[in-house]
Amino acid sequence: MRGIILNLVLLIFLISASSAAPDEAMGIVTYVESGDTFEVLIEKFDPRIEESYEVVRLADVTSPDSNTAEGQAAKEFTEAMLLKKRVWLDIDNKSEDGRGPYGRLICVVYQNMPNGSINNESFNKMLVDAGHATIRDFETNEFDPVDWWSVSDLGISLVINEVELNPQGNDQGGEWVELYNRGDEDIEMGGWTLTSAHGLNLTLPEEATIRAKGFYVVTIEEGRLYNSGEVIFLMTDAGPVVDRTIPLDDTKNDDRTWARCPDGGVSWVYVISSKNVTATCDVIYYASSEDKNWLRCCAGGYTHMNPLDRQLWNVTGFFE
Repeated sequence: MRGIILNLVLLIFLISASSAAPDEAMGIVTYVESGDTFEVLIEKFDPRIEESYEVVRLADVTSPDSNTAEGQAAKEFTEAMLLKKRVWLDIDNKSEDGRGPYGRLICVVYQNMPNGSINNESFNKMLVDAGHATIRDFETNEFDPVDWWSVSDLGISLVINEVELNPQGNDQGGEWVELYNRGDEDIEMGGWTLTSAHGLNLTLPEEATIRAKGFYVVTIEEGRLYNSGEVIFLMTDAGPVVDRTIPLDDTKNDDRTWARCPDGGVSWVYVISSKNVTATCDVIYYASSEDKNWLRCCAGGYTHMNPLDRQLWNVTGFFE
């Protein structure tokens, strides 16, 4: 019995040691230097924190130089997502004092969600997914980027499927988010929340249920979605993120929407609305998940990235 207990203790220790620790420090982002570097006013201190203001460098990702068009786009994305917002820091335990050669804290960064929970998807991953950074796995820190693409896999077959950011006429009451159940069983969603990068916080009613292979449309009656740089998250009542959209832009005041094509798929398209029905995939703009030009770094420079090309990338082949 004692051997079993010791083995269980050892197993728990190993699991804890290998898991992310997103709550080592916390603060408000006050200034963004580039897509991968920013200043944080520390509110929760770690023993390695030396000053009230600390410069944070995202671990194992690299954004283009801020003097380039691509670098400016990366900086603007980070500003839209993090500036004046609370973040949690998982500080590197391998490098000296958690810092790199320039004295910056090397961190995996997590957003503080509107409901007070910590986003289980790292901002490091989000920056790569959005096409504004490349992976550069430094052996001098403890982190392994491969882990970022499995941390949010909750085994839930539910996705954000279609979004109307900018309906024809008055946006109030006309914006909506469609969910799609890819699975073969109904899913109860009572108490789950839809949040956004710009502050939407909407709780689904307790009776909310989505049928297998079915749709569920949430109309935004209170609050609003932004027409530029908007990212929408679906979270369980316990806090973990089930799914999120790509960064969305919609300047057309009409019935065109951003949607997954086919329903529940990886690729996003800009199409005529297929609200609450099977998508026809009559493509107006297509963001191909096979286009990995953003990975070309660094000898040849970064390939130009049109903001519309930002998408949810399929990264499974990158680490094979």
